[in-house]
Amino acid sequence: MTHRCLVLSDDPDWGLVIPADQSVVIMAGIPAPPPGKISDFEAKEAVAAASARLSKASMIIAQGGTFVSASSASLSLPHLGDAQRGEATLMVPFVKPCALSIYNHLPPRPGAAAIWPAESFWYNTADSLDGGPQELDLTGRARIIVNGPHIYLTPGLWRVTFEISVDPEGGVATLSFDWAHGDNKVTCNAVINESGRYKVELERRWTVAGPAQVIAIVKQPLFQGRFEMHDCKVEMIEA
Repeated sequence: MTHRCLVLSDDPDWGLVIPADQSVVIMAGIPAPPPGKISDFEAKEAVAAASARLSKASMIIAQGGTFVSASSASLSLPHLGDAQRGEATLMVPFVKPCALSIYNHLPPRPGAAAIWPAESFWYNTADSLDGGPQELDLTGRARIIVNGPHIYLTPGLWRVTFEISVDPEGGVATLSFDWAHGDNKVTCNAVINESGRYKVELERRWTVAGPAQVIAIVKQPLFQGRFEMHDCKVEMIEA
């Protein structure tokens, strides 16, 4: 392109490369998921997609891009001048607290945290991989029973803390838990022979922005047992 132009996109995977110092991030607030239960497929997909855009925006700002709040009627855009919003009322979807509260500041800072509800994970039930229930029958083959929520995290050291309830019903439940980005993960193994509520805490450094997963795995076939996933907290420890 030989002339100055303005390109607008909310696609984190767009192919046009523009230097960060020539980019502007316009943010109107943390997007709200669509109406309905957070366990619905559409709601989970919307939160994951929003986190991808927010992580991309964070990367642009960290590399020298300019942050502009869309709450103002007049936006000052570097290299371009001022833009007026017009007479229409700006709809600013903002949910607080929510699963994307780690992005209350762009890019996230150490101490940024959010609660990921149990309903936001995916559960491998007897019929299919879907949104619930949170309480699962452990009877069956070795398998993944919980994964998700595929929310993007920015580079940094991130900690996830969650609790589970397990009743081995007189047997022994051999479980493992991953805090993962793709195949790169940290793992906690647990052999549980007493009913109770257990806490799991894992830390992993993200070197690039990418979707995060908490994965619960049954390591050996079981003939009995119950498992329930509770809400988890994710927080940035170091940038």
